[in-house]
Amino acid sequence: MKKLLLLAAIGLLPYFASAQRYNASRADSVTNTPAETYCIVSPSRVIFGEKVSLDIDYGIAGDENDDKTLVDTKGKKIKFNSLAEALNYMAQRGWLFVNTLRYGADDYSRYLFRRKTSNIPSRVN
Repeated sequence: MKKLLLLAAIGLLPYFASAQRYNASRADSVTNTPAETYCIVSPSRVIFGEKVSLDIDYGIAGDENDDKTLVDTKGKKIKFNSLAEALNYMAQRGWLFVNTLRYGADDYSRYLFRRKTSNIPSRVN
């Protein structure tokens, strides 16, 4: 009889013991937003021209088919006179330069920028 009671007590022990409790309503209300967001800027020159336009990758999944070229409020492609003017444009909008990136055997550089999440619109402009 004592063995049966001991076996029942051991069997029910995990049911009554809990190390921590999970509060689903509190966990669902807390959003895990990053403090910063990043983008990769790829400059491209017009063929036989001196103007520079920017292609921006925000790292959003499913955004591969979307045109990533930087446009103004009217939807017209923004063209800059030089790469320095284009990078200054990004700095004026709160983006901070982080690093220059090179992938494989490409002859051109891409630029990594970051910005605080609190002032992020859906697009750069």
